[in-house]
Amino acid sequence: MTDEMTARLGESYRPVIEDNTQLLKTSIETGVRVTGDRELLMQMLVNLMENAIRHCSSGTLISLSLSQGDKAALLTIADNGCGVPSEELPKILRPFYRLEQGRSSVGSGLGLALVDAIARLHGICLDLSDNGPGLKISLAFSNKPNAVLQPQPRYSSDTISVLSARTTSGLRIRKLLQSVAGYLSV
Repeated sequence: MTDEMTARLGESYRPVIEDNTQLLKTSIETGVRVTGDRELLMQMLVNLMENAIRHCSSGTLISLSLSQGDKAALLTIADNGCGVPSEELPKILRPFYRLEQGRSSVGSGLGLALVDAIARLHGICLDLSDNGPGLKISLAFSNKPNAVLQPQPRYSSDTISVLSARTTSGLRIRKLLQSVAGYLSV
């Protein structure tokens, strides 16, 4: 994944964000590169952008930034919307978990669970925090080549059996979840 891909992603969502009368601010440092599965990393970013768009009201500012630090590349997606109560932050990464306020919106509660699985597969440090107001999601990518870790299952008793395996992307995500966390009951 590169700075150019991240910038293109932001620009491709700009019309959707503007149609929702939301605002997009991007800050993409040039020359930033991270290693990993391109399709899965893009799926992770798409899930994060769509989550911000879907769960923020009109007038919300959504920020997308990418920078290179000494030890890691840092990608942040933040908003100044209603946010997530602090006691709910650890729960929103669980498969099928939805905040009470989000139950009326479209979605299955799998987006952030997939983000978490992809991050763990790539050895990315995922941090959810209060943006005062809003939500801030930070992804710290290791600068070490081949920094993919052996992930440990987070929810060994949970199952996800509703993913469609009809598309290449669906197959890749299904295999990812099987290998990363044993989520699927096949």
